[in-house]
Amino acid sequence: SPTETLIGELRRRGAEVAIHDPWVKSYAHDINQVVEGAHAAVFMVAHDAYKKLSLGKLKEQLSVPVVIDGRSIFEPTAAHTAGIEFRAIGRPYAGASHA
Repeated sequence: SPTETLIGELRRRGAEVAIHDPWVKSYAHDINQVVEGAHAAVFMVAHDAYKKLSLGKLKEQLSVPVVIDGRSIFEPTAAHTAGIEFRAIGRPYAGASHA
């Protein structure tokens, strides 16, 4: 899956990766504990649990408020309003210059 490829590449580059997936028993930890203190949160699946997350709370939990949205879970404007550095796969970057 694309997630496995991403995890492998991040680890190859020296990143410490914490995984959450409410559908996989070994990764179904408390999402709040998984993101606490992280430098970024990358969402690769559009689980309902992720759609219900508060962007404000997510920003507070991350040590560096960066979110990469691979499945159009969050609205870019809402993420930026919450103070999150936000990028979404398949969506234009809202902060980009269109010169």
